Amino acid sequence: MKPRVAFLLLLIALACGFVARQRYSAAQGVGGTVASELNKPAKTEREGDELHEERFARLAPELRKIVLRLEEAAIMRDRSMSDYQRAIDSAEDWDRFAIAEIEKLETKQIQALAEWIYEDGVHELEGYTQSIFLVWGSRDPAAARAMLLEAAENNGLLDGKTDDASRNFTDELPDHFHHVRVGHARLDPAAAWREFLTDSADPVMNRLVNASVTIPQLFEIYAEKSPNDAWHQILTHPTGSSNMLRGFAKGAPPGQDWERAGGDYLSAMLASGENLSASDLRPLTNRWLTEDPRGALDWFAANIPPDRIPLDVTGILADVDSATASLGLSESSPRLRAEFELVKRFCITDNGPSVLRTLELLSDQGRQDLAVLGLRVSFGDSLRGYNLPFLDLIPGIEDPSLRTSLYLQAIGGIVVRQDDPFADPAVTDSLDVCIEAIRSLAAKLDLPREIREQADAQLQVVAEESRKIQEERAKHADEDPFAR
Repeated sequence: MKPRVAFLLLLIALACGFVARQRYSAAQGVGGTVASELNKPAKTEREGDELHEERFARLAPELRKIVLRLEEAAIMRDRSMSDYQRAIDSAEDWDRFAIAEIEKLETKQIQALAEWIYEDGVHELEGYTQSIFLVWGSRDPAAARAMLLEAAENNGLLDGKTDDASRNFTDELPDHFHHVRVGHARLDPAAAWREFLTDSADPVMNRLVNASVTIPQLFEIYAEKSPNDAWHQILTHPTGSSNMLRGFAKGAPPGQDWERAGGDYLSAMLASGENLSASDLRPLTNRWLTEDPRGALDWFAANIPPDRIPLDVTGILADVDSATASLGLSESSPRLRAEFELVKRFCITDNGPSVLRTLELLSDQGRQDLAVLGLRVSFGDSLRGYNLPFLDLIPGIEDPSLRTSLYLQAIGGIVVRQDDPFADPAVTDSLDVCIEAIRSLAAKLDLPREIREQADAQLQVVAEESRKIQEERAKHADEDPFAR
């Protein structure tokens, strides 16, 4: 590797900690150093991703610049993905950044870049290849499909004859076809769906179809652009409609008539003879919960037979301990079981902001029993940055014993130690934030003296652990090029 490139990459690596906080804004700022490096290969330090100098030199100068800009951002993105929620945010920000950069190119430049990536059977820079095919598919899906079909045929995927040399194409080509189909949906969702159905019915093209991944993303876009037409397609294609429903529930504009939709979907499934379980309806009810939780609970309990609700409610009832006596939950009626199961699964599977908003609505609508359950599930055994906002709901819980219990659960969830102090800096860096949030919550609660003393002792342990970890990291800073 040439010295200047090595130095550039070292600077990129050292910037990782900062990028973890800045994410998208930082990614937008990279690339300022690439102008003088246009004729040099970029070693990414990500296994299997290295620009070959001879192949890189074939690119036009403007394409070399965009490739290096994307690759620099990809390195920083990979170095910022240690914490769960930060990884989610980073992935979403990266997708937006990569797509925005590629959309600046002319269509013929995007095609040239895609063809260069496939040259000589060498696939590189997979971190943004998906975005290249998505944008190309949104502009000229026919041309993108033609190139990928040629690659599939040349490598024996259409006749099932592949060897070790082309085995990578087995995984990559269906993925690239997926992104072309999603891009096509951005252009014309109805046409993209018709083409997907045609491909799925073709025994040869079906080898390049990943229905469980493509259908939800396609129908998310379909629902955004034409919800009525998308919903009609769901009702007329009951087989496999659960994936369609997942996408529709995510993409449909607010204000849908979810009660009518639920009834229509149940009728369509029953008429088709499809087996239906509570989990099949979860995308619809999860979305409905974010807009009208009482309406979703009433409909779900009235329409889903108790024998179709998983029998794992015993643990949930134990979870709400004192609530069982004060709210009469120990009876475990079919209605209550349905409600508890629905809320619990929603809190597990949906994202933080949607769950927080729903629990606030439930509390306001007089269902604090379900709000408490949701808080317990959302805190789990780990308190980190992404679930700190849920602490704000605890002062509004009327039962003082439940407030205290939730407070202690939150304290017990602070993660205080990793075997490797560099393994997850997002966890250790958030300790002080968690301590401050817990102390702020305590000031709003009427806690017994012994509980305050217990909590203070636990928080002192956490604070001391945080101090030790920071000291260890400082001692080893010279040994770890990615230490902050």
